[in-house]
Amino acid sequence: MSVEDINTRVKEKLRALVREAAAERVRIYSRRDDFELTEMPADRREGSVLGNWMSLILMGGDAARMTLKLHFAYQDIKNIAYPIYGGKKPADISDAQATDFVKELCNVIAGYLVQIFEDNDLSLGLSLPLCTRGLYEVFSDYSATSGPLIRFSDHWVLQAEGIRLPGTVLFEIMDAGKLEKLLDYELGQHGAGDDEDDDEGFDFL
Repeated sequence: MSVEDINTRVKEKLRALVREAAAERVRIYSRRDDFELTEMPADRREGSVLGNWMSLILMGGDAARMTLKLHFAYQDIKNIAYPIYGGKKPADISDAQATDFVKELCNVIAGYLVQIFEDNDLSLGLSLPLCTRGLYEVFSDYSATSGPLIRFSDHWVLQAEGIRLPGTVLFEIMDAGKLEKLLDYELGQHGAGDDEDDDEGFDFL
C-alpha cells in the first residue's frame, strides 16, 4: 500500500471514528435514540456561525491532534437536558446548566476516542472542555494541507425532532504510520466505554 493510500485510509478512519463517537455518546447521554448524524449543508461557507454558543475540546498525542467543537443554542440543549436535570419543562433549567451539559458531551465524546486510541497502543491526551460564543467560529481555519503536517476537517449535524447540534472537527496528523493501527478497529466495536459507565450518567463540570 502506498503512503498516499495509507494517508487516505487513515483520514477516512479518523472521520468515521469521531462521527461514531459523537453519535453514540449523544444518543446515550441525551437518552434519545432518535438523534441522527447528517451531513452539513453543502452551501455552508467556512467561518459560518453555526450556533449562538460552542463548546470545544482539544485532543493530542504523538501521532495526531484533534479539535472538536459542538455548536448550539440554549433552547435546543434545554429541550434535551431538562429531564436529566429533573425538570418538568425546558424552562426549568438554567443557561449555565445547558452549558455544562454540552461541555460534558464534549468530554465524553473525547473520552470515547481516547479509549479507542489506548486500546490500539496510541497515546491521546485531552484538555478540559471549554465554552465560548459561537461568533468566534468566524476566525476558524479549516484549510487542508497534505504534508509534512496532514491537516483536514469534517463537519456534520446531529439532529432529532426540532433539535440541531452541529459538529466541526479539525484533524492534524503528524505520523500517519502510527495511526495505521486504527485501520483494523471495527466501527461499533464495544470496548470504548461500557454499559456500567453509561448508566452512571454525567459527572457535570
